Amino acid sequence: MCGEHIVSSVVPTDAAAVEPLANDDVGASSTEDSSPTACRRPSVGGRTGFDARELQHELRNALTAAAGYAQWLDRRSTSWTDERERRALGAIRQGIERACHLLQDDWGHKHGPHLELRQLVAEAVSQVPPLRIGDVVIRVLAEEPLVGRWDSEQIVEVLVNLLDNAVKYSPPDTPIVIEIAREADQARITVRDRGIGIDAEDLNAIFDGHRTELARTVAEGSGIGLRLCRRLVHAEGGQIGVTSLPGSGSAFWVTLPLGEGSLTPTSERPGGCEDQIGPLS
Repeated sequence: MCGEHIVSSVVPTDAAAVEPLANDDVGASSTEDSSPTACRRPSVGGRTGFDARELQHELRNALTAAAGYAQWLDRRSTSWTDERERRALGAIRQGIERACHLLQDDWGHKHGPHLELRQLVAEAVSQVPPLRIGDVVIRVLAEEPLVGRWDSEQIVEVLVNLLDNAVKYSPPDTPIVIEIAREADQARITVRDRGIGIDAEDLNAIFDGHRTELARTVAEGSGIGLRLCRRLVHAEGGQIGVTSLPGSGSAFWVTLPLGEGSLTPTSERPGGCEDQIGPLS
């Protein structure tokens, strides 16, 4: 388009890109301190802050209580007639299960059975907030199933992060489009929004935890999400990148290697098969 300049970035796969998150994520310094108050947050309201292990313990307790009530509601939901209420409860349970899994001590990469990509996308979409779920459009551009031996929980975590960013940085009632396609021996997922966009000089830095000045004025955040996405995608042998037009929106894309369960492509659906996700209210 005349007068517009679309910029893009591909995050390289290198040793630094796949290292675990740096210690500075929890406030640790380069000088080790084994004292009882090491890594503690400052006292707030007269109470000493939690260290990382204590915080993990307390969050797990809170989530266990929430999970118990969600299970109780789930048993009662068999008599519910409103499909939207059942979907909302399902989203709550999935969110709690994700959070509990993230707090496990043995969270790491696990190759599970062959998985169909559309199922993972659907699980991630179920976590979109109710007020924006009606803005989500899924376009399936591949005729055949897209199957791989991925860690399902990590792929869902990546997609949830990308969708969360699309929700935060785009106006209500504007589309958030998820495209699922095949490129040779890889699956490609793209999350498009019509949000604030990203300047060219920030495209690589956002995957290092950098938040742009405009992003900081629009929504709260830590910048950790995209850095985590990069690490998880690279662990699957994939790539992640972004194309953006400042002021008009962004398209974050992820490629993943396909497994033996994916058929040789025979055709693509012209224009895609489009699903509009209905609102919960």
